[in-house]
Amino acid sequence: MITTDCSGGLFQYTSQLSNALSRKIRVTAIVPLKASKELFSKSVKMLRVPMGDTKKNFIMSTIFVRNIYNFIKVIRDERPDIVHFQNAYNVWVAVFLPWLKRYGYKILTTFHDVEPHLGYKRFDKMIARAVHIKYSNGFIVHGEGERIKLLNLGEKKKCWIIPHGDYSFFTKKCKKKFREGKNVLFFGNISPYKGLEYLLKAWPLILEGVQDAKLIIAGKGDIAKYDKMIDRIRNSVEIYNEFIPNEIVAELFKKSAVIVLPYVDASQSGIIPIAYSFKKPVVVTNVGSLPEVVDNERTGLIVPPRDVESLARAITRLLNDGELRKELGNNAYEKMKEELSWNNIAEKTIRVYEEIGKG
Repeated sequence: MITTDCSGGLFQYTSQLSNALSRKIRVTAIVPLKASKELFSKSVKMLRVPMGDTKKNFIMSTIFVRNIYNFIKVIRDERPDIVHFQNAYNVWVAVFLPWLKRYGYKILTTFHDVEPHLGYKRFDKMIARAVHIKYSNGFIVHGEGERIKLLNLGEKKKCWIIPHGDYSFFTKKCKKKFREGKNVLFFGNISPYKGLEYLLKAWPLILEGVQDAKLIIAGKGDIAKYDKMIDRIRNSVEIYNEFIPNEIVAELFKKSAVIVLPYVDASQSGIIPIAYSFKKPVVVTNVGSLPEVVDNERTGLIVPPRDVESLARAITRLLNDGELRKELGNNAYEKMKEELSWNNIAEKTIRVYEEIGKG
């Protein structure tokens, strides 16, 4: 299992999948030097290796032959049946795929996003994606919408749909109890595709129906472009413009009544499984594969993207109806346990490994 991330959602996904798989098969996780062992179980063999950073030091990291040699040596020493990549957009890693293919390794790539999100489509990412598509034996995606995107790229190789697993480990990070209140949480990196501007436009309408509502915005990224919009509602907004440690993640979800994803572009999101873990209903837009994991009127509410009034109505409705919030939150938790458990996802992933191994 290979990831180039050492923190955040993709790293968390890799750790939880590796842990579940390791209860049934031998798993070695190859991770960057700065990665923490905290989220990996002892049954996973975790190896830290130098990896290039395509944003900052791609040239420098690539010219160091020792880094290249170490990466190849780690894979050869482990003698894996399957090499499973959790990131299709890192050029430094992609350069090794032709070598892996040449020496007979079976390659599987999980596309968490088949298309880079709005604002993230760079030339190097397109090169890396093309390499993964060419040299992988098959792909995993998290929804039918993502599978169709691969087909639209002309890719005919086998593609399996396996949902994003739960993030219930967050519930163990904070033992304190919090009053839920009328808090609405927007969580994750501040990026153009996440539609924060539409939530901010909807907020004055929400305050008309829920005067004591509070909006919590939590995540890294450039929030300055929203300053004027935030200034108009400053007294009802709480901002954490930074990387959020796991303990604070748990605290924010505990004290929030509704989790909102007003995205204008999406594939899937690990934020929904976190919300489900804390028995919180979600309000999401009808984009990407989000509707595939949210049951409208059962685990959350689905609204059209960029529709400020519909977004405001959905959030106001949940804030004003405690019984509905509780019902949807409990349904979300049950859906997480039944459909998004890592044991189920590990079993499906192992079947993919077996099929690729026979190919």
